[in-house]
Amino acid sequence: MKRKGITIVELIVAISILGIFLSLSVPKLLSRDKLFESTIYQMKSYIRMYSIKSLYSKSKYTINLDGKRFRVYRNFKKIQECNLPSDLFIVSKKEDINFNSVNRYGAPESGMTIYLFDSVTHRLERITIMLGSGRVMSYKDNYLERKQEIDQLIKAR
Repeated sequence: MKRKGITIVELIVAISILGIFLSLSVPKLLSRDKLFESTIYQMKSYIRMYSIKSLYSKSKYTINLDGKRFRVYRNFKKIQECNLPSDLFIVSKKEDINFNSVNRYGAPESGMTIYLFDSVTHRLERITIMLGSGRVMSYKDNYLERKQEIDQLIKAR
């Protein structure tokens, strides 16, 4: 005798297996978001810190952006290096953020924009830096709208 449809036991087993897969994948996605957010916070903190340090010292600070890491220099001597987690990239048209000649009246350069890109989730965060005021803001950006520009900058590094 042929059956039509599925039994309740088969349905429960299928839903249970699906539930197990979902329970294993959701924490990974959430931890990936936390990693991305903490990297954004770290970048903004370093930029603010060295902007403030340059105001109160005669030292020249530079943050060198190298795709997978950034290095901090004081008077051309490396004082710190930070590697990004895998699959995260710093994307910028300029390689350096210079904090020389910054005072409370402004800076010779008015500001710049860098991007932090997660190649797994395709999240893109735009970090805008106003060198004169020390203001550092970040905004979620649409990767699909900037795909060509971002991919080109990543390949150039």
